[in-house]
Amino acid sequence: MLQGLFQSCHLRSDITSGGIDDGQFAADLRTLLAPEHGAAPYADAKTYFSLTYPTTGLKKLLAIAAERLQRGNSNGLVVLSTSLGGGKTHSVMALYHLAKGFRPADMYDFVDPSLWPSEKIPVAAVIGDMVDVLDGATINGHKVHTLWGSMAAQLGNDAWRRLELHDATRTAPSTSALLEVFAELPAIVILDEMAAYLRAAEKSGDPQTMKLAESTPNFLKSLSEIATTQGQKVLVALTEATGDLFVDATESIRRIYSEMTSAVNRISSAQGTINPATGGEIAEILKRRLFSEVDPNAAKTIADRYEHYYTQLVKSHPLIGGSKEASEYAREICDSYPFHPALIRALDAGLSSSSRFQRTRGALKVLGDTLASLASNESDLDILNTGDLHFSDDDGTLEHLTSQLDRKEFVAIAKADFVGPDSHAARIDQQRSTTLATRFATAAFIFSLPIHDLGRSFEDLALNVLHEGEQPAQLSQVVDDGLMRSCWYLQSQDGRYVFRTEPTVNRVIDGALQAIKSYQVQQAETEYIEQVFANRSTGALKVVLGGRDPAEVADTKETTLIVFRPDVVTLDSGEDEVRKRITDFRDSAGAKTRIFKNTLSYFVAGKNEGQEKFRDLLKRSIALAGLTSSPPAGFPEATVERLRNQAAETQFALAMAFLRWFNVLYFFSVGPGDLIARTISLGEEELVGKTRQKSEKYLMGSADESLVSTRLFEAIRRELVNSKWRDAISVQDLNNLNLLGPGKKPTPHSLYEHYLMDFHSSLPNSPQAMLVGVRGLVSQGSYVAYDKREQRFLAASESTRVTITSDFELWDKSDLPEPELPKRPSTGVKPLVSPGVGNNPPGHGKPKYEFSQSAITPSNAASQILAGLEASGADGIHVHLSRSTDDDLPVFAAWTTLIAQTPKAFVGATIQNLQRVANRGEFRLNWTITNGDELKRVGSVIGDVSKLAGTRDGSQTILNMRFEVDSSVATGFVESIKLLAEMGISDFDLAINEREPRNETEG
Repeated sequence: MLQGLFQSCHLRSDITSGGIDDGQFAADLRTLLAPEHGAAPYADAKTYFSLTYPTTGLKKLLAIAAERLQRGNSNGLVVLSTSLGGGKTHSVMALYHLAKGFRPADMYDFVDPSLWPSEKIPVAAVIGDMVDVLDGATINGHKVHTLWGSMAAQLGNDAWRRLELHDATRTAPSTSALLEVFAELPAIVILDEMAAYLRAAEKSGDPQTMKLAESTPNFLKSLSEIATTQGQKVLVALTEATGDLFVDATESIRRIYSEMTSAVNRISSAQGTINPATGGEIAEILKRRLFSEVDPNAAKTIADRYEHYYTQLVKSHPLIGGSKEASEYAREICDSYPFHPALIRALDAGLSSSSRFQRTRGALKVLGDTLASLASNESDLDILNTGDLHFSDDDGTLEHLTSQLDRKEFVAIAKADFVGPDSHAARIDQQRSTTLATRFATAAFIFSLPIHDLGRSFEDLALNVLHEGEQPAQLSQVVDDGLMRSCWYLQSQDGRYVFRTEPTVNRVIDGALQAIKSYQVQQAETEYIEQVFANRSTGALKVVLGGRDPAEVADTKETTLIVFRPDVVTLDSGEDEVRKRITDFRDSAGAKTRIFKNTLSYFVAGKNEGQEKFRDLLKRSIALAGLTSSPPAGFPEATVERLRNQAAETQFALAMAFLRWFNVLYFFSVGPGDLIARTISLGEEELVGKTRQKSEKYLMGSADESLVSTRLFEAIRRELVNSKWRDAISVQDLNNLNLLGPGKKPTPHSLYEHYLMDFHSSLPNSPQAMLVGVRGLVSQGSYVAYDKREQRFLAASESTRVTITSDFELWDKSDLPEPELPKRPSTGVKPLVSPGVGNNPPGHGKPKYEFSQSAITPSNAASQILAGLEASGADGIHVHLSRSTDDDLPVFAAWTTLIAQTPKAFVGATIQNLQRVANRGEFRLNWTITNGDELKRVGSVIGDVSKLAGTRDGSQTILNMRFEVDSSVATGFVESIKLLAEMGISDFDLAINEREPRNETEG
């Protein structure tokens, strides 16, 4: 098994404790001269060499110094030039320790011991910010006020005596005066922090001090001339910081510094300028300072593994980080291990591009705290990359780094987006069980701190983030779907990811989210559910939202979907609880037993995690709705449009989340009657109705509750139609019912209700769904339909007359009665004689009873009808009514009432409505009626025709009615005639003929 970084590399003891002060990494010459400046590690010669890597620049410096001090025949002016923290002061400290006589055990790694003078060498470290021209400083017992005074006091008493007056009078010594100081003795002069000296002079505000600063270039010019004079054994090492150190300085200070560096550069040669540490040596410097031991075998193993990793990666993805070959990456990894070369470049070429960044010292601080944190957490990291850098709230690394770079505002940015457990990146990583989000944001942050060349492409950052085995596709998903949707300050511009100080729209949204209370989300959830389910009873499905009490759902024949509110029951309540709720509603309707059990289906919400996702999106939807309806002041229209797009996108995501949460349909199976669960699944295309590109979907319209409801109920109906509902109940379905057979006479309506009651059965989606099967039973002769209204059996050819009512019974053939013998034909009916008509039909004499008064009253007519029936013993009478309408319309309204009161009295009738219209001839309407119900319906037509006739000028309508009255109901008929008097009908024309008595011998 591959060993982790901390198994192959051992941290130094001062690193493992963590919380390192960057002073521990600072090379400070002041600690060599004055104890009050502290005891930094580098002040001790032994410690210094144990922590110092012999860079090319350092070895060159010592080689030049050895040649100059021994023979005096080389250029003795050396300028160490690099950015802040580049190792200038650190390098000259080696000169100081060696000049004082220390000899490290590994001295040969730094300089050939045989070339270095064996005796101690006088050395002066002139440090600009230690020279106080106003109050002076005490060095070796001498009060000094100038740069040359500080130098002389360190070189010895003779040197001090020669320059004491120059120091007292603040006069720069000439070249000849300096020659007297050095004579022919070897000496080393280190000039450090000259820029700090000039800054202090400017800030003093004292004119004499500023005048003294003006003489600094002259002093350095004289000193440089001696250092370059052949035969002199004087080495002058001057540290020169590059970069704009005087961005806020006055023009005079800039001029003085320029003159100073120009004076030195004119005298020095190209060979005299040294870069203490090159980029390729930074890794070695860092390793030497941070680790006591690094296993070279582990470095080779890790390099080989990464070479294989990058070789495989390039097959599916462009080689990240540039055009290098995998083998070249492997060589760099072997050299820089345990640091990834991308990390070294980020710290050196990236952060160091800022003139304010302490190059090596700043990198050591960041790396030291990161390694301490990883070690304490027992990390199994294989190699340390840029994304692995650690920033916490309590070790001060973030504040220190941003302060050095003058980017203090980036502290809040980092803590919001990727530093700490509550940051956006940390939440993404927690959800995805990864650290990719934090690592990517960390790498992007490092490249966002310099002033120029901000940000990096995804490919470049991937090289700074990915470890062996991790894939760019996974990282891309984390960035696109996680960081770019959540971070407040991370932006993508021109293909580069960079942190900006201006918040993105996400921060505005997030701020709005924080203002939303939980009760608002709960209320919005209730409203959303009601918008989807309440008042959605359309078509063949009634919807009841609730589910707490079975009494909520009426026991009706309507097909009903019971939607259980999520606070009543969900799938998380457990299968037993869901089944119990459903069974309660199936079997009862409150206080009574439910009859129509098969009309119900049930809808239940799913797991709680679905509800949590829905609520998160609902909260975001509320926030976006508020922002789009009332955008923050000063928001540009483009930003508002982005908010609108995000609102539509969230609304769509909310709809999908709801459909994936509230989506379980229950119903009882056909046959066994088991409780069946079906998940109603709707995809994005089904929701919007057609396929759309993702980029277009949200701009083309949001999915509101109305659309969700429509699509959801379409899907529920489809499932019920496929599994439970039937458009037609077949003959075969009906033949399987035990309601049919010998001795059973069910009506079509009772069969229909059976399906509504038996939850084991299919469910006809309407009464009409039964017609095919019921009529099929009759037409095929399986059963005979009995028409209860006509009191007769229908022939098979009359099956279409059957309806889903209780007016018909289905008889098994074995239950049919024996047929009756036919009756002998009657001798006929005596003719009706109208008033004023003298002839009678052939074969008939004058009727025994005849009333032909022109104005018979209702009372007279009633009494005479009863008397005539009693005297004759006839089984019925024939009635002929005749009346001219004229303008007496109430008469016909009265007869309509008469017919409606006693329809059973009328065995049969013929009606003629004769209209004579002036100049248009006659208009006749004739009806032949077989029973009283038909006569009742025709009665209303009589009135309508009469009214129409009465509206025509010069018209007359005569109504003639001939009908039979059955003796068994004659009394009721007579009582109805009496009603005419109550209605104001005083008289009418009436002719009555008795019907022949029935011959008892007739069949």
